[in-house]
Amino acid sequence: MLRNADAPLTRSAAIASVAGTAAALAMGVSARAAAGRALALTGGGATGTAWVTGVLLGLLRAGVDPNAADLVIGTSAGSIVGAQLRSGVPLSDLYTSQLNADASVLASWAKNYVDPATMAAIAALRPKDHVPTKSERAAVGALALGAKLPSEAEWLPNFYRASGIGSLDRWPAKPIDIVAVDAVDGSVAIFDGAKKAPLQLAIAASAAVPGFTPPITIGGRRYTDGGVAGTNLNVAAGFATVLAVIPIAYGFTDNEVAALRAQGARVIEIAPDDGAKAAIGPNVMDASRKSVAAEAGLRQGTAAAASLRGIW
Repeated sequence: MLRNADAPLTRSAAIASVAGTAAALAMGVSARAAAGRALALTGGGATGTAWVTGVLLGLLRAGVDPNAADLVIGTSAGSIVGAQLRSGVPLSDLYTSQLNADASVLASWAKNYVDPATMAAIAALRPKDHVPTKSERAAVGALALGAKLPSEAEWLPNFYRASGIGSLDRWPAKPIDIVAVDAVDGSVAIFDGAKKAPLQLAIAASAAVPGFTPPITIGGRRYTDGGVAGTNLNVAAGFATVLAVIPIAYGFTDNEVAALRAQGARVIEIAPDDGAKAAIGPNVMDASRKSVAAEAGLRQGTAAAASLRGIW
């Protein structure tokens, strides 16, 4: 299923605005939001994928199972990790894949196709003090659509190889929301598998970094990175407990967290500490740093588990 979830809608309002029926509202909210726990995995590029994987494995090894969440919300890098987690890929295997990642795919793509000037122009559009509005997201989408990059058909095999999602051929049974942004009108889209959006394409859309990769076509619409909308923590509205694993925090991320807390949610944040930031480095698309980023995440996840026992 594809839903629109533009801020500042609550989860129930977002579902109602698309579904349009009381029955769908009751199913969407009571069966999922009322269940209690949401795991939000946000965007962070190649190194963010590695760091998040390490955090989740650290939590698991210390006795806190992140896959016990009633809903996983995956944005960009978070969708890559979240979809594999929900599909039953062992976190230990995911972690090993980050330690042994082939950095050549993204490095070659960046060298041959990515225009730094376009990337800089897109970065300059990100607001510093508020969650991006629909029009601001559409402005980023316009630059993404206009970037001189190879076609989706050329990018997708590279993405599947670099991300490791090539074997995910069906939506997992455990609920996951994958967030992307419509590159034309800036609306936030949530893919959850109830309609025929292929899982791999939903992940590719969520992780379609504007200016680095082409927007992805699903159902005749073009989608770009879900991180264009921020952390998308508002998708967890209605859940009692939200564990937010945030590789990249923006100037407005505190506002997103505060909005959830104002609705009564208990929000636990895990973000890179100084050591992890050093491991991740300044270029989040530098896959050569995946191993050290994963190791930093493992350390942080292990340490964070103590504060989650009895809550998660």
